[in-house]
Amino acid sequence: MPQDQTIGAEFTFVVYSHRWGHDDTYRVRRTADGWEVLHISIGGPCDKRGEPYLSKNFQQDSIRYPGDVGQRMESLWERAHSQGLSREEVQAGLNEIAQAVVATEKKRKP
Repeated sequence: MPQDQTIGAEFTFVVYSHRWGHDDTYRVRRTADGWEVLHISIGGPCDKRGEPYLSKNFQQDSIRYPGDVGQRMESLWERAHSQGLSREEVQAGLNEIAQAVVATEKKRKP
């Protein structure tokens, strides 16, 4: 089994907010049990799906997001663990998930 090399690594998760009219950059850290969301006042340890704080940030800022975000976060966490994804590969996976959030948010009327 490849070595799990991104535990403790910090990543960015950039989403657009109609409420604020600009991109918001969330910081997330991969932990042994899931993710840690590090964003202003709403953050802390989360499970592999990014719960509860990823969705709490979206709700706080009225950001619409696809229903499968948690599933995609968990799948990325599991692939990083089982396949030993590099920091760049995990960041690319987070970018894909964030872009799905952006696409959903930008479809709505402000």
